Amino acid sequence: MSQELAQTLVEAKAVFRRRWSELAERKGYAFEVAKIDAEVRRRHMGLWENLLKALKTDRDEAYLAALEQEGRLQARASSRIEAVVNQTSEILNLVWEVLSDTPSVLANPLLLKPMTHRLNGLRLSAEQSIMAGYLDEQRLIEMELATESAMARRLRLEETNLAELIKTIRAFGWCAITKAS
Repeated sequence: MSQELAQTLVEAKAVFRRRWSELAERKGYAFEVAKIDAEVRRRHMGLWENLLKALKTDRDEAYLAALEQEGRLQARASSRIEAVVNQTSEILNLVWEVLSDTPSVLANPLLLKPMTHRLNGLRLSAEQSIMAGYLDEQRLIEMELATESAMARRLRLEETNLAELIKTIRAFGWCAITKAS
């Protein structure tokens, strides 16, 4: 990536932070993604730093790994997958808007083409990473719930005496009714 484009990324950081905060406040992402709080803001700024490194070096591994982790966190927060992917896409759109409005790009509009190409190439990988983390975590959550449910059933059975257990089984209840008649 050119030095000019790298400089554009540095110029954009403060603007991105402000615009991202405005977007989060305006949209609220109510009940769709994890609540926007100081921890989320810190993680998103970390994602921004990883994105800057990815764009500067053409090495996406750290950024994609951070997105996968964010997907896992969003799954644990019971966020909707559609909202998580949409938010990722909106953030990449915001990155493009902010970068395209920096003094470097305004002075040299030819920077838009490689920047657009790079961000579009990264978009699919970003969406796949956040979805992979989200779906993997959803599977873990389902396994945890199944294990917890099986353990709760076992404990309930251990604590129930035979007479109470027989009353809860439909077939035995039918037999008891027939005998009484």
